Amino acid sequence: MPTVKSETPHSPSREEARAKAKQWAENKYGGKKRTPVKTENVQVPVPPISRSNTPAPELPPTPPASPSNTGDWSSGDGILPGRATIGPLLLMTTTPAFSIVYFHVVSQMNGDFLEFGKMCLSGGFLSTIYSVWPTPWDADTWKMIGGFMVFELILQRWMPGKEFVATLTPKGNRPVYKANGMASYVFTLITFLLLNYFEYIRPAAVYDKFGEILSSMNVFALLFCLMLLIKGHIAPSSTDSGTTGNSVIDFYWGMELYPRMLGWDVKMFTNCRSGMMFWAVG
Repeated sequence: MPTVKSETPHSPSREEARAKAKQWAENKYGGKKRTPVKTENVQVPVPPISRSNTPAPELPPTPPASPSNTGDWSSGDGILPGRATIGPLLLMTTTPAFSIVYFHVVSQMNGDFLEFGKMCLSGGFLSTIYSVWPTPWDADTWKMIGGFMVFELILQRWMPGKEFVATLTPKGNRPVYKANGMASYVFTLITFLLLNYFEYIRPAAVYDKFGEILSSMNVFALLFCLMLLIKGHIAPSSTDSGTTGNSVIDFYWGMELYPRMLGWDVKMFTNCRSGMMFWAVG
């Protein structure tokens, strides 16, 4: 049988490809040759390098800009003279009163702040505040506050937990904590539910005494901060402490970065245990 040869497409040679490319260029540019674009090298002047062994004269250090001259309203003395003292004083005197007024208007006056404003205008602002302020010396209130704080102090110290080493402080100290917050939180809720189930406590007492609790905690906070101020002067817990020279700032801001008392971390107790734990059960 005759063999059938398969037809394969003709692949152009290199010379044929060059000829086609040349023909395409002539058709496109009309037979004119393209002239390459000439580029010029720009010479950037470089200052001569001094090979002298004489060191360059040292420039005097630039003095730090005075905060009052930077135009930054958030630094220095600010736009109000004496704000470093007046600001904290205003916060420490108005926020306790605001908490009491807000509670009274919402719980006793159905949220009618206009009516409370009329009371202040007719009877005097300070007299009205004094008349609605609950007593901070209620014995049952202090039993609830004291019992809860002692309970959380016990959990903070003896509830099992892994050791947690915090970051290095500016003065080279590393605070060490016991990471038992979640275990303490769960144990607090379980204890609260069991005490309520067996009728050892009455949770509604927190609502009944909420005004007295607010009043008592305001007094406790001021006295506690005063104690920390004295401690910061005579017995700081670490080298991360000091005074600003302004007693108001020292009282408001604190003198120690990580104050501790009898082995308890004060900030962990006030913020995380006595504060946040009460949010769940209060």
